Amino acid sequence: MPPILRPTTRHQGAAVIKGTPYWNDPYRYYTQVNNALEEVLRRYKAEESAVTCGPTTAINCLASIGAEIDTLTPAGWSPQPEDVLTLWFHDQRNWPVLSEVRKETRPDDTKYSPHEVPQYYPTAVKEVFGVECVFRWIFDFQEIADIVSSGRAVQIAKKKPGHYIAVVAYDDFTEQLIINDPYPQFYVNNNGFNQHLSKHEYSFNIQPYAIIYGEGK
Repeated sequence: MPPILRPTTRHQGAAVIKGTPYWNDPYRYYTQVNNALEEVLRRYKAEESAVTCGPTTAINCLASIGAEIDTLTPAGWSPQPEDVLTLWFHDQRNWPVLSEVRKETRPDDTKYSPHEVPQYYPTAVKEVFGVECVFRWIFDFQEIADIVSSGRAVQIAKKKPGHYIAVVAYDDFTEQLIINDPYPQFYVNNNGFNQHLSKHEYSFNIQPYAIIYGEGK
């Protein structure tokens, strides 16, 4: 695991934005729409094809804190890291480990896809990328703001639609969280990078849990 860098602060007029070291780096933003696994689902006209928001959000969190996420095959091909993480969740050889994480939810006997279960992420991320993250029951806008202001990234989930997003910074002027949303089609400008999440939307449309990436968890 590479060293986690210090949080960054940017002043915009009277505003101060504090976040992860790379919260405003567009080259560290990942979208799910070009994932190889989603392309497979589209080709076979699956009932659902936009399904890898969770692993892609995890990668957005990892990229924003400066973690090493690239993998190489022996011939030098680099698969998309979110595809690698998604495959780990669905590799049945890993299911006994996941069954111990959340005993009431067996990967082989549940309506949830393994990569949809938030408690599985710390195990998966550690096994694939060697990075520590923690699952927490938390439903506090200001606490999330404080966490990202300290340089850590937070993976949270919307209720409608069921969808994971990465919180990477906090804007104290607008009092909004800055997010990297892996599904850009939700936005008028077709860009999920550095969008905003208000306290109001958080209060009615965010699930009461989070996955926290970075030191000082």
